[in-house]
Amino acid sequence: MKIEHTYIVYIVECKDWSYYLGITNDLEKRLWEHNTGQDEDSYTYSRRPVVLKYFETFTDVNQAIAREKQLKGWSRKKKQALIAQNFDKLKELSKPKSDTKLTNDSNKGLSGRACRNLMIFCANAQQPFGKLRVTKPNNPGSQALKYFNSFY
Repeated sequence: MKIEHTYIVYIVECKDWSYYLGITNDLEKRLWEHNTGQDEDSYTYSRRPVVLKYFETFTDVNQAIAREKQLKGWSRKKKQALIAQNFDKLKELSKPKSDTKLTNDSNKGLSGRACRNLMIFCANAQQPFGKLRVTKPNNPGSQALKYFNSFY
């Protein structure tokens, strides 16, 4: 008989208003550990007290880990929208902002930093990168156009 486990991805707000994201199987214990300073080397040690702002529960540890990684990659504003359960704002913040698209043949795009980093990688490698196409940005004053022009 398989034992059912629960994994919790959580967001706490620290004394300095920064967010800390983690994963645990005992949220009450983990919050106690954060607030009592059990680990002097931890991020939250010098930022106590922490306040629980948001959590999600999972029965699959892999899904919990994937969600934690996803949330850690989000901007502060996007995390705030999630905490506030403002799904319209969350949707708005999820839209791409860059006017540069680096695309492959399946027409899926990368934008912003990912595009710049890939162009730098290709330039340093001095080799073509498969069947990628770079579309020149439309906005003449954009940072993306500056990166584009520096490589092409």
